[in-house]
Formats: sequence, C-alpha cells, structure tokens
Amino acid sequence: MLDALANPPRIPSPAINYQSVKLPAALVAAAKEHAQAFRRSTAGQIEYWAALGKTIESQGLTAQQAKQAMEQSDRDMQLQSLVSQIKTVSQSGELSAAIQTVLAEDRQKGAAPRS
Repeated sequence: MLDALANPPRIPSPAINYQSVKLPAALVAAAKEHAQAFRRSTAGQIEYWAALGKTIESQGLTAQQAKQAMEQSDRDMQLQSLVSQIKTVSQSGELSAAIQTVLAEDRQKGAAPRS
C-alpha cells in the first residue's frame, strides 16, 4: 500500500485527449513551486497530485490515514537506517572502542580528587 502511495500511476497516456480546466491560481502556483523541486512540469505536478489522491481513495484511506501511514513509513526507514549504522560500527569495532573510551573517561572523572 505504501508503495502505491509513494509511486502513484501517471494519469495521462499518449492515447488520451487533453482538455483545459480552470484551477485556482493558488493551486497552480503551489504546483509550479513543487514541480521545480521534482523536475516536473506544472501540469505534471498537478497530475501527480491527482494520481496520488486517486490512489489514496482507491485504498479506502482518508487523507489523515494516508498521512499517518507515510509518517510511519518514514519513521520505520529512519529506524532501519539507525540499526544499520549501529551494526556497521559494531562490526568494525568502532562501537566497542567508543564505549571503552567513554568508560575510561568516566573512571578518570570518578577517580579525580574533589575540590
């Protein structure tokens, strides 16, 4: 389901005829701004948003549920990245060395005379 949200199908195809519609200027301006970041045309950005909305509705999700699902996916990916980093430093010995350094520093602080 999250893959469908992240990669909605494109609406137009070469066999489809195009028609003009009136859209609020604010929507077109927002689409133009977002389109630049993803190297899409303004029309392509609006098509992407429409496809995303269509996919969300076809999955029976509300906008809030879709947002929560995407946020959970982001958290899961961040956690997987963190676990991967920990495994990497653990296997390389860096983690053990860093822990030993912290322990040695703590022992030094504990042994230091108090003033």
